[in-house]
Amino acid sequence: MNINEITHDLKLKGNTKSLKDKFENLAKEAKQIGTQAQQSSKSSSSPSIKPTGRSKDGRNI
Repeated sequence: MNINEITHDLKLKGNTKSLKDKFENLAKEAKQIGTQAQQSSKSSSSPSIKPTGRSKDGRNI
């Protein structure tokens, strides 16, 4: 292996680590957003909305 190959290999490893770190941070952020969304939907005090009218087969809903 010459110096250029070694340098190239090190750059690739550095880029891979950087991308891995970015990906892990995004995954953590997505998990937090999902958790917040679940909590806000659970704690919603508005009553559940029910459809009104008739279904396709004519029954009252």
